[in-house]
Amino acid sequence: MQRYFWLFFIPFFSVLVSSCASSPSPVLPPAKLTVIKSELSIDEKWYRQIGEGVSDRYYLLEPVFSDDKIYVIDYLGVLSAVNQKNGDVLWDENLNLSISAGLTKIDNKLLVATNDGEVLALDISTGTKLWKSKVSSEVFAKPVQADNLFIIKTVDGKITALETNTGKIKWVYDRPIPALTLRGNSAPVVYDNTVIAGMDNGKLIGLSVVTGQEIWSLTVAEPKGRTEIERMVDIDASPVINGEHLYVVAYQGKIASIHISSGKLVWTRDFSAYNGMAFNENNIFISDSDGFIWAIDKKSGATIWKQDKLIRRSLTQPAVYNNDIVVADFNGFVHWLDAEDGHIKARVKMGGNGLNKESAEDFIFNKSSNILIAPIVYKDDVFVFDRHGHISKLTVRK
Repeated sequence: MQRYFWLFFIPFFSVLVSSCASSPSPVLPPAKLTVIKSELSIDEKWYRQIGEGVSDRYYLLEPVFSDDKIYVIDYLGVLSAVNQKNGDVLWDENLNLSISAGLTKIDNKLLVATNDGEVLALDISTGTKLWKSKVSSEVFAKPVQADNLFIIKTVDGKITALETNTGKIKWVYDRPIPALTLRGNSAPVVYDNTVIAGMDNGKLIGLSVVTGQEIWSLTVAEPKGRTEIERMVDIDASPVINGEHLYVVAYQGKIASIHISSGKLVWTRDFSAYNGMAFNENNIFISDSDGFIWAIDKKSGATIWKQDKLIRRSLTQPAVYNNDIVVADFNGFVHWLDAEDGHIKARVKMGGNGLNKESAEDFIFNKSSNILIAPIVYKDDVFVFDRHGHISKLTVRK
């Protein structure tokens, strides 16, 4: 039976240990926020609850932005179209399904998947079902498009191609996976006629879009250690194509740059992360599995800077906003970092209602404040989504 490792909850467990034990705990708590002098004026334009989010589940249900609308779905299957300017709900459609992956916008369709292995294509104008297909197991990774196919990666290690108009299965790639893995899956990416996917065994594979046959395989991380936990090398952060290069990172493994056309490994370095990467012209920005935030040179892999004041706070994937980096944490805080040197420029509490941005944190763990997915930059605003369906629109005052 497949077993999953709930890595995300280790920082939360450590909070409980440190608060309940009378003797010093070997598990370190999340870093407590310190006083900063805010360099930016950030306004919360609106704050709403839209649906139920993911509740206590660890699903990354990313919203979709299109034509000034935000499309949001919760784990119960309620799809909502929201006016991004004021937060008003334009319409709802209840699918009555347990949603575990999505949303993905492809043409005039929204794609979602369930923990029962169902994939649905929905009309983006109304939310009505266009077709439904069944794959082998639970889906965590967002569907992606490859020509006239939708590519679905399931937690049992299979990759399935569905026809875009009908949902009919075109091909299935099937390889065994390790006994112990992180609870999550990276989404594939598509380059030319190749589906590129990171696997739970630390390998990166290239599959033919037409047939699903394996064209090449590259080892990003080799399992080390004696226990199954020590030997975990999942690629849970989705590979990213940036220019002529593909970037990939593995948990307890490495981060690597690959020149796509030649297939040559440009550089690699030891690293551990399960969140995705963000990019500007020169650098990669990533939060590692310990909560350090890094800026890494895209060409060489060298460290530009490392921020250590947010460690063990279960940080999201960073987002690039102008000349800053935006990242959110498990306690509902959103942090702005300078992209040049990594110092913290500003901080706001989601739904803070008057929080003093220059004050230190009153540290109380509240699961309802968890932010799981990366902040989303849309036009000149930053949108943040917590695990209980709250949405915050943040604007940097000019």
